[in-house]
Amino acid sequence: MFPILDRRGRTIAFGGRIIDDGEPKYLNSPETPVFHKGYELYGFYEARQTVRNLQRILVVEGYMDVVALAQNGIEYAVASLGTATTKDQIQKLFRSVHQVIFCYDGDQAGKKAAWRALENTLPILRDGLEARFLFLPDGEDPDSMVRNEGKQAFEIRLNSAIPLSEFLFDKLLKDIDISSMDGKARLAKNAKPLLATVPESVLRDLMYKRLAELVGISDQRLQGGHVSPETEIKKRPAASSRTNREIKQNATRDAIALLLQHPELAKQANVPDFFATASIQGFSLLYALYQTVQNNPEISSSALLERWRDKKDFEILHKLIQRNVFGTDEKASQLIVFSDAILRLTMKYRDERFEILETRLKQGGLSETELEEYKSLLAR
Repeated sequence: MFPILDRRGRTIAFGGRIIDDGEPKYLNSPETPVFHKGYELYGFYEARQTVRNLQRILVVEGYMDVVALAQNGIEYAVASLGTATTKDQIQKLFRSVHQVIFCYDGDQAGKKAAWRALENTLPILRDGLEARFLFLPDGEDPDSMVRNEGKQAFEIRLNSAIPLSEFLFDKLLKDIDISSMDGKARLAKNAKPLLATVPESVLRDLMYKRLAELVGISDQRLQGGHVSPETEIKKRPAASSRTNREIKQNATRDAIALLLQHPELAKQANVPDFFATASIQGFSLLYALYQTVQNNPEISSSALLERWRDKKDFEILHKLIQRNVFGTDEKASQLIVFSDAILRLTMKYRDERFEILETRLKQGGLSETELEEYKSLLAR
């Protein structure tokens, strides 16, 4: 049994690892208002407390990998609670460090898990952030490797981990013969939707340039015809065909979609005022919708959308009003899902705000008001 701590050191859940053979190999506490498996990371609190000026984080698969690495002097490893590393977890890591190294077994399952981590990392990358991938020899895991070869040798492996862009192109090129025009076209078709998810940055431009070199056309031509994230969303299967895990990573979109579709939810659940000024994407839009309904209690769904007709967010709202939010077929469940989304977004905001204030505190720069806010968040 392993206690799972939140970023303030409070035990919010437990994780289990089976001792003998059997299934499931890992078993966590159920989801609760304070514990969401796709958001927390085992060992993250300990790493932040132990390593001064934490610069990088190593993501591994198991609790015992984290324990064995710490016992051998590598105290900056975390585990993703037996599941694929989610966008929320990756965002959480990059708020604390500039480099994240994903470490997986070199078998097919490890490569598959690494690819999922890559897909979840691409939309988060910006200049100054770095993601790398380390694949261990067959039959080895971080626990066995660090015990066999020691800290120094293992860290040499970490320092030679493959950059995300290199892993991406290696994987795409593996089954494609780019000596033919058809192969080059196929490579461009497979790569463009992935690169389109990367935020505007030098890194994105460089990856498009690399793709242009491989297929033999200009990067401007490639970028000019890339598939936008919005188009990708439209092409994906309906939400009902996706897994519950995938849906839960889109709490902001779910909350906005539900409020658009069912404006009466604004009378039954509260959206906190701090959403209005929060820097997290989508928070201010959600609050603006909420306030519009508060000021117009009888407004219809279509009339609410029409209020944004000439505003920059209209297109995304037009898509979200058609969004199929998982688990809301029954009227009673709509309020439950909406309230749960607001709760998880509130937790996300408070965690981010706490991290910002904690960093300022260490630098000696908190005002009196900020110090009171910090104490309040610490007590939660």
